[in-house]
Amino acid sequence: MRSILATGALLAAITAPAPAMGDKPSYPTTSPTRPILVIIASSSTVDSLSLDDLARIFDGQTPELHPLNLPPGSRERIGFDQLVLGRSPDDIARYWIDRKIRGQGGPPRVIPNGRLLARIVARLPGTIGYTVDGPLPPGVKVLRIGGLSPDHPRYPLFITEKPR
Repeated sequence: MRSILATGALLAAITAPAPAMGDKPSYPTTSPTRPILVIIASSSTVDSLSLDDLARIFDGQTPELHPLNLPPGSRERIGFDQLVLGRSPDDIARYWIDRKIRGQGGPPRVIPNGRLLARIVARLPGTIGYTVDGPLPPGVKVLRIGGLSPDHPRYPLFITEKPR
């Protein structure tokens, strides 16, 4: 029964009239998604973190691990901040200004791109970061989040790809 419905939906999409130039398609489209990989040095004993643990690390509340961030405004950073910290870019900026005024420390170091961030994490045990860029260098492992690996359908850290 399911295949009959799927075939019918496919047939409807194929036979639907083509949209006029500049119009959006009338049939449903999906955007591809990519997992945000949370990475740490392979030598670390940490294999999994909860979203709450990850939020505490990137909020500067866990001195055991030193977080590294991607640049503000990058698609990966915005997605990470929304999914993990539940904050917009403006909220994040206000949070770090408030912490600095109170003498509670500054934000994580910003690394220009995910590949460089991964290389730094591989060479500096005790750092943690995230990327969607691959392949990952030797010396880095991907953490499970909430016990789920990035290939699991319920993995909580997916961002939508930009159309090319």
